[in-house]
Amino acid sequence: MTPSVQAETQSFRVLAGKVEAEVSFRSGHKPWKPLATHALLDAGTEIKTGAKGRLSLRFADGSEVQIEPLTEIKLESLSDAQNQTLIQIILKQGELKAHVASETAAQESFVIHTPTATAIIQGTIGSILHQPADGLTTLSAEEGVIFIQPENSKIQPLNLSAGRQVSLSSSAIGPVVAKGAPPGLAASKLPYKLFDLGQWQECESRQGQKEICGAWNWDSEAQAFHADWPNGAKALVKVEKMGGGEIILLRRDLSGPSAGSVAHYTGHHAGGDIEGDVVLQLLEGTVAWESHDATSKGTWRVRSHDYLDLS
Repeated sequence: MTPSVQAETQSFRVLAGKVEAEVSFRSGHKPWKPLATHALLDAGTEIKTGAKGRLSLRFADGSEVQIEPLTEIKLESLSDAQNQTLIQIILKQGELKAHVASETAAQESFVIHTPTATAIIQGTIGSILHQPADGLTTLSAEEGVIFIQPENSKIQPLNLSAGRQVSLSSSAIGPVVAKGAPPGLAASKLPYKLFDLGQWQECESRQGQKEICGAWNWDSEAQAFHADWPNGAKALVKVEKMGGGEIILLRRDLSGPSAGSVAHYTGHHAGGDIEGDVVLQLLEGTVAWESHDATSKGTWRVRSHDYLDLS
């Protein structure tokens, strides 16, 4: 992955890969200067990109970092006291994406600092976004694991596994959600149709009957859940409302013992649960069934790995 840098590799310098548009650098308190492709950078170098600026950095161990527009970083260190690889980057603002060499990842020696957290990228690919305006850091793991140590000692550290994302500030940490979901701490009000509601573990019961649990899988194209239960029931479940602290869903059974019936679900947040290093979102509420000749009521509950904003 990394071109031969010969003597420079031994001194832990960094090779600037492709430079796009406006990218500047400086060392110490020297003036900012334009950065050229294939420039060699030392520890202590600061880099910033403009509105259209992008840059790839190639490290001696084979790791690469893509720096996105409107980002400012500092190459804090490239080796430790024993002259071993120890890459530390300070992310002051903006976004970077790291592809960490497997050997470096195994040694836990690729570290990114933001004002709210320290991240050790322990397994190949991850991205970090820091927004100074709201003090929010969002971390996403594409492959492998990112160990996150919040700067606030009152917030517990966690391992972020592949395909997951989390946001944190100096005072709080949001839920672990699917990669690409709206940040759990941000004021985002994106409509539910703009992201995937994922898979739900749903259980429901009617008065006097045993609880039955099924799997609800979100279909992004249909904008609905395909739901299945062990008794052979299959249904399409659509979101009628999501906001104001509640969610309302309409279920239509397509086949199975309740084919042709309709159910109306109303639910609200019921806290969270922890499964390994993943925070599950819990919902609960009431459900009303309508069949050809009868109606009935009951309760339902859901465990979801994915972010659900009901505000």
